[in-house]
Amino acid sequence: SATFRQEVKIVDGRLTATAETAVYDSAAETLQLRAGGDNRAARPRVVDAELEVDASEIDADLKTDAFEARATGAERVEAFFKPGARAQASPSGKGLFDAG
Repeated sequence: SATFRQEVKIVDGRLTATAETAVYDSAAETLQLRAGGDNRAARPRVVDAELEVDASEIDADLKTDAFEARATGAERVEAFFKPGARAQASPSGKGLFDAG
């Protein structure tokens, strides 16, 4: 696995993931996004054409393009859906870290 620290930003097509720390496990094909302390601006965030999610922790399964967002302490998960965005999204079907 690989650990990335300090203002991590991963961009794949229309998907952008940001966090203070990210752990990529190539064998399991997972990505863990974590906050960096009490700084709300450092909370993990995933944005694509259809959705924006902020949470204390975000775990992504890159094989299925699914993710789980969790809040810790007094925090909460915030999700914003973009109506009509599905029709405008790229039909490529490629996920984060897919080849080509």
